[in-house]
Amino acid sequence: MRGLIRDSVVELFDRKVIYVFGVVTLIAVGIIGLLRSAEVRLEGQIGMDADSMTEMFSDQLLSGQSLFMSILVFLAVMAVAGLIPNMLVKGRADFYLSKPISRSALLLRKLISIWIVYGGVVIACGLIGVVAFALFNSFFSWGVLWIFLFKMLGLLIWLSIVVFAGVLSGSTSVSIMSAFSVYVLQRILEWREMMIEFLDSQAVTFSLNLVYYILPKNDELSDITMRLVEQKPILSWMPLWSSILFAVGLIYITTLLFKHRDY
Repeated sequence: MRGLIRDSVVELFDRKVIYVFGVVTLIAVGIIGLLRSAEVRLEGQIGMDADSMTEMFSDQLLSGQSLFMSILVFLAVMAVAGLIPNMLVKGRADFYLSKPISRSALLLRKLISIWIVYGGVVIACGLIGVVAFALFNSFFSWGVLWIFLFKMLGLLIWLSIVVFAGVLSGSTSVSIMSAFSVYVLQRILEWREMMIEFLDSQAVTFSLNLVYYILPKNDELSDITMRLVEQKPILSWMPLWSSILFAVGLIYITTLLFKHRDY
């Protein structure tokens, strides 16, 4: 396991991915500073003190942190899309498969090592964002921990998709396209109820509901996250447990596929 984690760290630096995260984080810190400057000017115009302004915009600050970490998760998913296909190329696959562990254990350990390393980068950059918010706005909420927890869960869900596509196709492009396709389907399904009402077809209703309940629900997970952060009641936990079941089921299918593929 430590060897696979070390490999993921080496890949992170060799492919210069870490610098992309660094640049994006610096841009985010700069934006936070600019927003604070705008708030200071606004304070002078409307005659409110800094504490009142911070309290007024606290939800927006937390939403901004959530958005920043969503961008980090997106970058991580794009960065890791090619790791499994690259691992399974001729010669390199022989090296990994020669290890004295089962194929299932190898794949799961590789998945977990990617999640730990790239999730660690997401957390580190996210913490920089939290510190920047705290320094520029004198604002901190322990509710931000919910954001970190759910973004790590979201990263695992997306990893289950790109790892499945990578094992199935052996192609980086297909892995990226698969993640993008799921994202597009999620956006389309936001209009599910409107389409059901407009088309008025049992087949369409069944198909849309089936796809909706099968696919992960990242936008609704974000809504749950912000409700937890703001200490509001959760309307439904279904998006959470169904998304977790999706990831677990897809990882299980991927291990079965990996066990029977000829490399």
